[in-house]
Amino acid sequence: MCKTTTKILKNKTFEEERSLYRVNNYIIDSCLFEGKVDGESPLKEVNYVDVINSNFSLRYAIWNANYVNVNHTIFTDKCRAPFWYNYDFNITNSQILGIKAFRECNKVNVKDCTFNSPETFWKCKNVTISNVKMNSEYPFFECENLVISNLNMTAKYSFQYCKNIVIKNSYLNTKDAFWHSKHITIIDSTIEGEYLAWYSKDIKFINCKIIGTQPFCKVKKLKINNSTMTNCDLSFELSTVKASINGFIDSIKSPKKAKITCDSIKDIIIDKTLVNPKKTKIIYRNK
Repeated sequence: MCKTTTKILKNKTFEEERSLYRVNNYIIDSCLFEGKVDGESPLKEVNYVDVINSNFSLRYAIWNANYVNVNHTIFTDKCRAPFWYNYDFNITNSQILGIKAFRECNKVNVKDCTFNSPETFWKCKNVTISNVKMNSEYPFFECENLVISNLNMTAKYSFQYCKNIVIKNSYLNTKDAFWHSKHITIIDSTIEGEYLAWYSKDIKFINCKIIGTQPFCKVKKLKINNSTMTNCDLSFELSTVKASINGFIDSIKSPKKAKITCDSIKDIIIDKTLVNPKKTKIIYRNK
C-alpha cells in the first residue's frame, strides 16, 4: 500500500505520453498501458505509487520514481527500458519481458519474478533478489551491494565490473561471469560456463559446483571451500588461490601462488618463465 492514499485508478487504459506524469500517492489497479498512440513514460517522476494486476506495453514505463511497489504485473516485450533512475522500488510476482530493465536504480527489491530482458540491471546498487528466473544477454553490469538468493539464470557476460555481492542457493549458467569484479561470495550454488571470474579480486566459493573450461585467470585472493570442479581445465592461471576441492581437477596452469587440496589433478602445467613453482603447494587427500 502507498504511504498515504489519495486516489485509486482501476480498470483504465492509458496510451498517451506521460499519461500519469508526477502523480503522488496513487494505487493503480488492473490498468492497461498500451494503444495505437506512440506513448511512452506513463509513470515518470512519481512518488508513493502502488501498481497491481496491470499490463504495460509502452516503453520507459516507470522512470525517476521514488517509493514504488509493483505486484502481479506484466511488462511486455514492447515495454522497452521499463525501470530507470528509480529509488526504493519493490516488484513481486511479475513478468519483465522488455529489454534493458533496471538502469541506475538504488534500493531495489525483486521477489518471485520472471525476466526475459537483455542488458538488465546495469549500474544499480543496494539490490535484493530472491526466487527469480532470468534469461538475459548481459545482466548485472557495474552493480554494487547485491544480495541474491534462489536465482535461476541463463545469461552471458554476467556480473562484470561489480562489487560487494552475496549469492546463495542459485544456479547460474553464464559465460564470462564476474570479470573485473571484487568482494564476491557465492554459497551453495552451481556456476556453469566458460572463463569464470577472470581478473576478479577477493572472490569466494563455498559449497559450490563449478563447471566449465578455463576458470579463474589472473584472479587475486581466490578462495574455494568444499566445492567441486567439473570440466575445469587450465584452471588458476596466474592467480593467487586457496582451494579445497572435493574430487579431481582436470588441469591447472601456472598459478601465481596457490595452496590446493584435492583428490587428484589430471594435468599440471607450469611455465617457469612466468611463475615460481615453489609458490604452488598441492595436497592430495589420502596420500
